[in-house]
Amino acid sequence: MDWEKVGLLFLGKDEYKEKDLKGVEKLNRSLIMAAKCRFLASTRLKHVGMFASHTTTVLSLGLIFIPLMQVAGLELSLPGRLINVLQIFLAVSVLVYSVINSQARYSLRSEKLNQCGDQIKEVQRQLEFEMSTGNNPSYEEFHRKYSEIDIDAENHSRLDYQFARLDLKSIYNLTGFRRVIVLLIAYSRKLLTFAAPITMFLVVFVIILDVLKIWTPLSDILVPLMPTG
Repeated sequence: MDWEKVGLLFLGKDEYKEKDLKGVEKLNRSLIMAAKCRFLASTRLKHVGMFASHTTTVLSLGLIFIPLMQVAGLELSLPGRLINVLQIFLAVSVLVYSVINSQARYSLRSEKLNQCGDQIKEVQRQLEFEMSTGNNPSYEEFHRKYSEIDIDAENHSRLDYQFARLDLKSIYNLTGFRRVIVLLIAYSRKLLTFAAPITMFLVVFVIILDVLKIWTPLSDILVPLMPTG
């Protein structure tokens, strides 16, 4: 048994499929990768923006839900003073989170990255057509076109590059254990992107459950700390 081949099969490869490419062919491959990264970055920002918008909505509903329960006359688990504190906390959270999201401009950045990806893809198609027809395309000309597009655009993140390596199986060879590692790292980093809104969702969920006496971790901790009398 060839243990070297077995080890290589298990560990896998992490490299471009074609290594000895000419300048124009290498540029064509770079354009494919760059366009894919821009599209992935655009989709990522779009999803983050949508999730952030939903989080703001949930925070606002939680802010309204608690006083409505008070008006309804329900017996709540927390004293009035603590409920007022939680309402102030939710109000400030909505304000701060809304300001952060508005400054992030997820929708605008996503649209610009998508436009950048479209422009790079168009240049790549032109280059591929020139190569297929044997017209000997100019490396300098197409590199200049790419530079003119790329100079004004927001760059993609390392996360987008990792997903591009996973998706572009036609030009990138990522197999075996190496692929599993990259896959785990990529999805872990993607999950971290949504850490803040997921945390806010959980906070609102716990507060509502506690107020309604369904699950009372806050009451168990805070109520004994309140002064008596």
